[in-house]
Amino acid sequence: MVDGRRSTVDGRRSMVDGRWSMVVGRRSMVDGRWSTDDGRWSMVDGRWLMVDGRWSTVDGRRSMVDGRWSTVGGRWSTVDGRWSTVDGRRSMVDGRRSMVDGRRSMVDGRRSMVDGRRSMVDGRWLMGDGRWSMVDGRRLTVDGRRSTVDGRRSMVDGRRSSVDGRRSMVDGRWSMVHGRRATVDGRRATVGGRRSMVDGRRSMVNGRRSMVDGRWSMGDGRRSMVDGRWSMVDGRWSTVDGRWSTVDDRWSTVDGRWSMVDGRRSMVDD
Repeated sequence: MVDGRRSTVDGRRSMVDGRWSMVVGRRSMVDGRWSTDDGRWSMVDGRWLMVDGRWSTVDGRRSMVDGRWSTVGGRWSTVDGRWSTVDGRRSMVDGRRSMVDGRRSMVDGRRSMVDGRRSMVDGRWLMGDGRWSMVDGRRLTVDGRRSTVDGRRSMVDGRRSSVDGRRSMVDGRWSMVHGRRATVDGRRATVGGRRSMVDGRRSMVNGRRSMVDGRWSMGDGRRSMVDGRWSMVDGRWSTVDGRWSTVDDRWSTVDGRWSMVDGRRSMVDD
């Protein structure tokens, strides 16, 4: 980046004075207009055009000829693909999807909506009066309560639980019976596992990651944070006083400047 201009040298993408272009490539923008040479993409005066790919918009209308996409007067249609909208209504003939007076139905695919209600017969989808149910599909919501019959998920009075399973929530507390995750009074812990949070402190027992008094550290590892500073001992990256550096590696920032030694990316005095 030089003086606010973005460029790649010996590459194909550049921006000069706010204009995008690709050298030896095929995409460019001149004075806010997009074009591709020999790629047949262009935009002239805010209009989109593809020639011999047969995409075009004329006066804000979208059409594709011989691919049979078109909009006429703001209406959508495909011919021989049998999709059309007439006066704002969408229909598919011989694919049997249609909307009549704002209602959606599928005949022989058995999906329909009658008076704003959704139902599927023999596919066992049904919503009547805002209630969700699936018969023999084990999903059911009655009066805002979600449950599965002969399954393991249920919600009663805002409490989520699983019967004969291992996950439950009672009074806003998460727990897993015969599992390893629990939350009691806002404190998260794993029993017989390695993750816990006590009084806002996160630690791992017999693991290598811990936080003491807001400081992160890894015991017998190489990454630590002391007083808000990140470092790696016997590793390659560290930050000291907000400066990024890598030792014997290829990138660093000093005083907010990016550079790569023997690499390709640099920003100095930008």
